[in-house]
Amino acid sequence: LATAVDFLRSCGKVSRVGLWGHSMGAVTCIMYTSAGGDEMVSAMVCDSAFSSLDAVIIETAASAKQKLGEELSPVVTLVPDMMIPMAVSAIRRSIINQAGFDIRDVNPLQRARNLLLPALFAHADHDEMVAPYHSVRLHEVYGGNSTLLRFPGNHNSSRPKFLTDSVLHFFRSLLRPDDLESPYEGLVYHKATQQRVL
Repeated sequence: LATAVDFLRSCGKVSRVGLWGHSMGAVTCIMYTSAGGDEMVSAMVCDSAFSSLDAVIIETAASAKQKLGEELSPVVTLVPDMMIPMAVSAIRRSIINQAGFDIRDVNPLQRARNLLLPALFAHADHDEMVAPYHSVRLHEVYGGNSTLLRFPGNHNSSRPKFLTDSVLHFFRSLLRPDDLESPYEGLVYHKATQQRVL
């Protein structure tokens, strides 16, 4: 994401950028802006974001265990649920040792508290991959102005027209594509973690 924003800056024709990410892409938007991002980024849309990578891995494993038990063998469902966090901890240690990366550092919920950049959170009602409560929690703790939109569908279903229309309106009102006179320095949310006044 940083490379893409750097490229837009270097081309000299872009003064404001809106980010729209889905799932891990939505989390990337939060992580990028909370780490300082770029002052050109003026708004973000987070579609199906999760609040914690650790939590979503455990939830996905529990769901997979249930489905495997229903489809292959009921014996799978006899594996105690407490084994899942233990397995995730073992995987976490392996990732730390091999890649020098801790999955617990991917914690958008913690990062969202300090963000002031206007955000639109969106989540499908029947998302079985990332439960809707993740976006609800992010919206509730978000430091700046945020909106939460729920819509019918699942994690990867086509987004309804009202959602795409809402995103378009959100970006137009904040990015002001027709305003060539006011550079990004004049925006109220010039920096993601620092509020400025016009």
